[in-house]
Amino acid sequence: MNVTFEGQLTLRAGGEIKPGDHVIRIVDEIPGEKNDNKKTVGLAGVGQNWVLVHSSIVDNVLASYGLPASRGLTRDGSPTLERTPVHELGHTMNLSHLENYGRESPGNLMYMSGNNKAGLELVYGQIERILKDYRSGLLNKGEQNHESPR
Repeated sequence: MNVTFEGQLTLRAGGEIKPGDHVIRIVDEIPGEKNDNKKTVGLAGVGQNWVLVHSSIVDNVLASYGLPASRGLTRDGSPTLERTPVHELGHTMNLSHLENYGRESPGNLMYMSGNNKAGLELVYGQIERILKDYRSGLLNKGEQNHESPR
């Protein structure tokens, strides 16, 4: 099955933020970040309109071949801007981590980066969920500021 998405994506640096806009912020600290060996590199509110991406991954270069490339990671397996913000945008569209459901979908975007099954793809059911929520008016209604609870 092939799924084609057509839409409009507008990227702005600064300027007016309009209601319904999704805001991606690059930050030096992720709120609630654990101080263990596993650094949190992205955070988004499920159903909200904000994404935080840790500044430590800004210069990470996507691998050009092999398993790390197919997972959206660097050659040494570190997170990248090619994957992390897109994964976090999945949360703003009401998608959860697949680990939470015990589902098997190798290569899926909604696995956390550290999972060896992580990738860059969504399955048809996830796309259906996004479209259903959009048509039901459940998307683009969240807060744009991670400090402002809904």
